[in-house]
Amino acid sequence: MTPTSADSDYYTLLSVSQQASVDEIRAAFHRFARRHHPDNFAGRATAEQERHAELYRVGTEAYRILLDPVRRKLYDEGLSQGQLRYTEDRARARRRTTSPGGVLI
Repeated sequence: MTPTSADSDYYTLLSVSQQASVDEIRAAFHRFARRHHPDNFAGRATAEQERHAELYRVGTEAYRILLDPVRRKLYDEGLSQGQLRYTEDRARARRRTTSPGGVLI
């Protein structure tokens, strides 16, 4: 069954565990890209092309976020609260948060 971007977290979308290494994520994304790249669906029904284009867009987002240690940590925190997507708003809010000593973290 093909995953959908709407109901899958980044790990599920790329078929890796949350403990996956950078190399495992990279290899998983390349498998994902070979299967879901929009060019593979040229000439097919518009709805299918659009579905795979969106899936590929979210897969690419997943790859970028999971390879960046800071963004991955923020994503994992959000995921533990049920948020399936990373947002820059969350990162900005985190940067404005202060530690108990009043120092920006």
